[in-house]
Amino acid sequence: QTGGKSRSEGPARHSPSLVCAMSRIIGAKRGDKAKLLALTRTSSVGHLPSGGEPALKVTVLEVYGMCCQSEVSLVQKKLGILPGVQSVRVNLMLRQVAVTHEPNEGLPERLVRTLNWALLDAHILTDGGGGGTLLRRGRPTGLGLLLAGCTLLFAVSFGTWGRVARGGEAGPWYEDPFSYFALACAALGAPLLLARAAASLVYEGRLNMFALMLVAVAGALGLRQLWEGAAIVFFFVLSEAVQKWCVHHTARQAGALGGLLPAEVSVPGGPDKPIDAVVL
Repeated sequence: QTGGKSRSEGPARHSPSLVCAMSRIIGAKRGDKAKLLALTRTSSVGHLPSGGEPALKVTVLEVYGMCCQSEVSLVQKKLGILPGVQSVRVNLMLRQVAVTHEPNEGLPERLVRTLNWALLDAHILTDGGGGGTLLRRGRPTGLGLLLAGCTLLFAVSFGTWGRVARGGEAGPWYEDPFSYFALACAALGAPLLLARAAASLVYEGRLNMFALMLVAVAGALGLRQLWEGAAIVFFFVLSEAVQKWCVHHTARQAGALGGLLPAEVSVPGGPDKPIDAVVL
């Protein structure tokens, strides 16, 4: 207990896994926030062999494609069957997955590939945290390029309403040059909807919300309402970017909690000691 004398009346008994995890957390440097959070998100790091080192390793992944409980079940199903994986723990709010596995050099990359084949946009969480929403290592992400393209095309397609407001006649859609920009916007973002819907259908055997939006886009285009179809696609891409930014921002703020680790603790029957010197 920090900031005062301990109130416990007797020594607490902990399992070796819990003692190992607590020791690693307390022994972590105050500035190493990413590692501290990665440790606290898992309740077990494996049994201790005679050498004193954990027999298992923990890999933390950022999975931005998780948006509801169905994706959580998909992640657990896809990763749980891999050889060497002992447990899979999911944090849906932060879009992060902690996988406890045997020490295998190629397994972390295989975890990422397995989730990305299901279009879940997974990356290994590094010490510096995850990448940005629209930029990663100074380069635009695929979602950033998609959002920029859809925004430009959708903005130009507003010329359709300007022509109508000026009293122009509503002729066939192919005579309106702005209709082609709306059609291009829908064509640019629709493959992402199709891929998300197909992944859910193949891996889970169900139709998700992406399939419903894809049906809405197809219906709008079938009725020659090209601007409405483009609007559905644009706001879908925009919501993906906003959701990804919110998750990234939340993860960064949660990472700041690692700096709240106290510098000293009070030990019953003795003087205050630096937290790095305390071993449980």
